[in-house]
Amino acid sequence: MFDRKKIRAWRPILPGLNNVTRSLALAIWILITMQPTTQARSAADDEKAVETLDIEYQAAVKQNDVATMDRILADDFVW
Repeated sequence: MFDRKKIRAWRPILPGLNNVTRSLALAIWILITMQPTTQARSAADDEKAVETLDIEYQAAVKQNDVATMDRILADDFVW
């Protein structure tokens, strides 16, 4: 059923670390490597959202559309 020689031959990659430490190290590595791509995509999305709102606001000013300007600007916005 099982080949005992293969089971005995297996050695952990990092013998000094336990499973919790290895899992924590893997989780930290994943978070570090994924962070830059997440921020870059988020910044591009934010920039596009601001650009869209700016275009909508400019059109609302030209058309004197108070409802749209009120929707875009914050309630505590002060000129």
